[in-house]
Amino acid sequence: MKKEVGIYLFLGLLAVGVFLTLYYLNPGITGFAVFEQNNAAAFNEGVYENLAYDSNSSAVVLSPNQTSGAYTSKVFDAGSSVNWNNLTFVGSNALTFQVRACASATCANESFSSVANLNNLNLTTQYLQYKVTFNASASPNETLSLSSVSVGSSPIPVPVQTSVSISEPSGTKSASTGIPLNFSVVGEGLTCWYDVHDASDGAVIKDNTSISGCSSLTFDLGAGEGSYALNVYANGSSGFASKSSSFSVDLPLSTTTEEEESESITGAVVQVPVAPTEAIEPAKVTQITASDIASFTVIPGSIHEIKWSAKNTGTEPVSTCTLKVGGDFASWVSASEDSANLNAGDSHEFVFTVDVPEDTEDGSYPVSVSVECAETSAGKTFNLNVEKKKLEFDIIDAQRTRNDRVRVVYSLQELIGSDQDVEVYFSILDSGNKELANFSQNRSIDANSTDEFTANIPINESLQGNFSLSANANSEVYKTSVLEPITLGTPVGGFAIFGQGLGTGSILILVAIVLALVVIIFVARRMRKAKTTK
Repeated sequence: MKKEVGIYLFLGLLAVGVFLTLYYLNPGITGFAVFEQNNAAAFNEGVYENLAYDSNSSAVVLSPNQTSGAYTSKVFDAGSSVNWNNLTFVGSNALTFQVRACASATCANESFSSVANLNNLNLTTQYLQYKVTFNASASPNETLSLSSVSVGSSPIPVPVQTSVSISEPSGTKSASTGIPLNFSVVGEGLTCWYDVHDASDGAVIKDNTSISGCSSLTFDLGAGEGSYALNVYANGSSGFASKSSSFSVDLPLSTTTEEEESESITGAVVQVPVAPTEAIEPAKVTQITASDIASFTVIPGSIHEIKWSAKNTGTEPVSTCTLKVGGDFASWVSASEDSANLNAGDSHEFVFTVDVPEDTEDGSYPVSVSVECAETSAGKTFNLNVEKKKLEFDIIDAQRTRNDRVRVVYSLQELIGSDQDVEVYFSILDSGNKELANFSQNRSIDANSTDEFTANIPINESLQGNFSLSANANSEVYKTSVLEPITLGTPVGGFAIFGQGLGTGSILILVAIVLALVVIIFVARRMRKAKTTK
């Protein structure tokens, strides 16, 4: 008997241990979340119309002397866009339910609509709200009541994002034929193609050439020496992606034999003596070369620091080289008046600041800068593309909430008084800017409004350490981006329960505790019974 009691006790402790392990390690009871209301505190977060919560019956009922009424629930927030699956309730069959799926937490612009089948809501969004109508005249022989409501949801499958990486061609090639194109592509339903351009003038060398099976290949350039840019494109059901690679071709000098160099001459070969020549002294060159300045986009009122280098590419030293600004927008630029002396082969980095006035209209503005030395000079012109900010995009919080997920909370603010549809693309980058994870979603933002949103980025569970979080928000009228550091450690939080009252997570915990207690009580009774029979 003691052996049997010991086995039961062991099983009881094992059940408790398994439950506690599951709870604290949070292996991820995932797939579905239930939003539930089944008590006064939960229902009181909604709005009653001619209704009240009756504590005696633990249900929502018609107020005294009322024959009809309605209850509107709080807005349920799933944290990110989900599939809303079903709505179940405990209450009178005569109750009529309506729902609305919302793009914002206020549900201000959506209307309630009837659902033919509450077991198949078939709605996809982050927010959901329901409304239930009580009508006593439709069921005169029944006391209308509503005891509990549950709304089920499930996550949206994350699509495989299309991506491309290229390992070849790169570096310098010694032949213009048989050049390897080695690349890899990820995605679904893909078609791939590539093109090649001359890097110096953009001339097309190979235009939109299809890649069979999206597999690596070799190609002939059909051109001679030079620098080239190759682009690989991939398009499929999971989106479009492209990647670029640069390479050059440097053909070896051809060698000829003495026989090839000599021509057949009939008769005797006459040797012509070659007179010695005097050594020619190399010409003296006074020259500096300034690097190009890429055009870039700015917003009114912003300040930008630009570093610009100049090199003495001549054979003679140059002196007192200073930076000068010209053109109609010279007043936007401020630069140090320091000067530099450059020996042959020396370089110097000049720094200047561009301050774009607040009232600048959208457009392209040329800015001219030059390096002027006592002996020579060099200059460049670049364009400032001014574009007023039309959308404010901020990351509020980013943290690892599960081993395989990073949750990002961000805000969008509409600035031009027009509704905007925004595609938001997140990626996690390593120190070499290699993309390790990504996620994208589409959001709508009303004119002159500010909304907060949540995105869950799926990640590899092995990611640990310091990374960068890149986020791009693109609408039909504006593009903006954010880059912030992020540290991926252990997940923040544990078991998540959505909704009001007891949700699925709470029920599972309660069931596990009850089962463990039943086993322990059973073992204790068996132990007492064993003692009394001795």
